[in-house]
Amino acid sequence: WCCSIVINILEGSSKREAKIELSKETCLRENGRCIIVGRQAKFADIRLDHKSISRRHSFLFYRCTGEGRYELVLQDTGTKHGTFVNGERVDSKDDSVLLKNGDVIGIGTMKNVTLAVSINPII
Repeated sequence: WCCSIVINILEGSSKREAKIELSKETCLRENGRCIIVGRQAKFADIRLDHKSISRRHSFLFYRCTGEGRYELVLQDTGTKHGTFVNGERVDSKDDSVLLKNGDVIGIGTMKNVTLAVSINPII
């Protein structure tokens, strides 16, 4: 499996995009790997500079289903301002959300930045 996270940044009437490719090799949870979304460059793979974003705000990782299949998961780290999938808050650092193609991730109270999920299975 491979997927893309597209970061959409809206500034006034202009829109910028950045695309990040995620693979099992870079973010398989069983190998202790994940993509960190956060505010501080020292910790974050996806850095968002906003007062509502924690240093380590949320994690993106692949989890094996046990059948040789993988699923992309998002987990909040217990942040004050939260992480959202399609407008719904991810409950706590103990819960994780299975991401699907087309999901939109919101981080903290940022209104001008969203992360869009595009999942493409590799055959």
